[in-house]
Amino acid sequence: MDRFKHSFGLDISYRSAWYARELARKDVHGDDGNSYSQLLWYRDAILESNPGSYCRVEINPLTNRFERLFICFSGCIQGFQSCIPLLFVDAAHLKSKYKGYMLCATGKNGNQEFFPFAFAIVDSENNANWKWFFGHLYNILSTQGRIVTFVTDRNGGLLNAVASVFPDSPHSYCYYHLKENVRALYRNLSGYFVDKVVEEFMKVAYSPTIASYNFNLQSLKREGGKPIESFLTHLPLDKWCNAFFRGSRYGEMANSIAESFNSWCGPLRELPVFDFLEGLRVKVMENMSERKVECKKWNTVLCPPMEALLKKFMDVGRHWSISMSSETLLEVHAEKSVAVDLENVTCSCRQWQINSFPCSHALAAIQKVGDLPVYAYIEYFHTCQSYIEAYTHGIQPIPNIDKFYVDAATSSAVVQPPLVRRPSGRPKSVRMKSAAEGGTRRAIRCGRCGQLGRHNKATCTAPI
Repeated sequence: MDRFKHSFGLDISYRSAWYARELARKDVHGDDGNSYSQLLWYRDAILESNPGSYCRVEINPLTNRFERLFICFSGCIQGFQSCIPLLFVDAAHLKSKYKGYMLCATGKNGNQEFFPFAFAIVDSENNANWKWFFGHLYNILSTQGRIVTFVTDRNGGLLNAVASVFPDSPHSYCYYHLKENVRALYRNLSGYFVDKVVEEFMKVAYSPTIASYNFNLQSLKREGGKPIESFLTHLPLDKWCNAFFRGSRYGEMANSIAESFNSWCGPLRELPVFDFLEGLRVKVMENMSERKVECKKWNTVLCPPMEALLKKFMDVGRHWSISMSSETLLEVHAEKSVAVDLENVTCSCRQWQINSFPCSHALAAIQKVGDLPVYAYIEYFHTCQSYIEAYTHGIQPIPNIDKFYVDAATSSAVVQPPLVRRPSGRPKSVRMKSAAEGGTRRAIRCGRCGQLGRHNKATCTAPI
């Protein structure tokens, strides 16, 4: 409205501006409802142009209405085998006329960047949709022969789906969400006290050994009291604490990779479903191509961030003394002495096992023995060669030059949009954070005492 006033010197109502924008949007992207009829063509085009891709579209046979869609491109399937066996799973709301949710599974490459793997469009976050989504992930991952660790928040349907479909896979809760849950326990207390409790909770979560866990847990209980004790009762230790986590989460404690991917494709989520999918495909295709070109400039064995981390860890242990018990078992005398077992790839500080990357103690022991270079003890997916392999295949273009003729020949195959109830008022483009995620709570005015707060006249206790 301000830009229209500045350009043409005319005042228009908000309603007129909104309708004008919607008409322009419809001219550019087409009708939201008609967009669903293009999904069948899009599925066939993906499978034809990108052989080996996994794409499923579900339509209600009685009403011919769209229900769910799942896509995983062949370039992502093949590339993920050269990435860290770690998937960050999250959901993001769509902002088009028919709303819905995007469920996404995002990987992580050796250069510590996100690697888009698979995504789906569903009507809501519920048990059935999450189980359906993980069922398709299982169909893809089961053929790769790797144990994949999942990092998620604590959405009920999501937790049930992971436990049901991947019962043997390590599953980590997002530390950021847990931290905000802890803050919510002490919402009415001072910030300094809450920060202290969160700090103690962080020490417990990051505790590498059982001894350090027990020590830090006592400090947490002293600071937090009964609320934190009750909270921990319903929190499985093997889902959030390093000392008890089974498998490896490769140093990752939060679901930030999935959040980064959701933010990266944020502007696309306002488009009709077909334009959203095609826009996301092009975005991922260009991203993979750019990274394929960029990595050719590297001249190190490991990806740059990991090479820098290796040098940092080697410098830390340069002055430590080391005693050999055998060719593969050594004792490193740092501030505290630790035992390093090169044969079993372990260190008693447990940082090697937790991060799946040699700690300073391990690197000092490896250099002491000197039989093999330090790179021989580092996971292959941290290397530049593995990074190159992750982006070798890429995503192939999907030309739509013949789409008009296909549409004309199959004009009877019309897919109806899902049934949704559009809420009243102006559509929200930004999700409101809950109090547990650090969002602000709206103050209400009490009809009895007239004060702003979190109570009404039925619960008011103020003297009048």
